[in-house]
Amino acid sequence: MPEHKSQQVAAAREFLGYYRIEGDAFFNDGEVKEAVTNWTKEVAGSFYEEGISKLISWYTKSIEVARDYVEK
Repeated sequence: MPEHKSQQVAAAREFLGYYRIEGDAFFNDGEVKEAVTNWTKEVAGSFYEEGISKLISWYTKSIEVARDYVEK
């Protein structure tokens, strides 16, 4: 049994001949990189929108509690 997780992944890939991520099969590193790049492009808008929305609510709370509110 390989010692490191990366060695285990490499051994499994060598045995199976492909990567499996969330039900999709990838046959080489390039396909995995492309899928991850596409996924990050898809979620980027909602990620930033959610973060900005939280930032606005944090600023509002800070102003409402005498400007000394700190989120922990």
